[in-house]
Amino acid sequence: VCKRALSNLVFGKTVTVQVVDIDRYRRSVSRVIADGADVGLEMIRGGFVWHYRQYSDDARYTAAEEGARRARRGLWQ
Repeated sequence: VCKRALSNLVFGKTVTVQVVDIDRYRRSVSRVIADGADVGLEMIRGGFVWHYRQYSDDARYTAAEEGARRARRGLWQ
């Protein structure tokens, strides 16, 4: 279900990857934008993924996860 949701958000679209940090294991921590939409934010809103608050203080992500929980979408059913 999550794979299908992600595919629907990015397939056939122009995607931009914005590196926002490098973690302690030298991995890129990035934001993915598809046709102007934040893919991570949309996945959180749909309840397909959770927001790791200990690694990100983005209030939009926190609000999106809380909304998905209240609406019992995806992971929060």
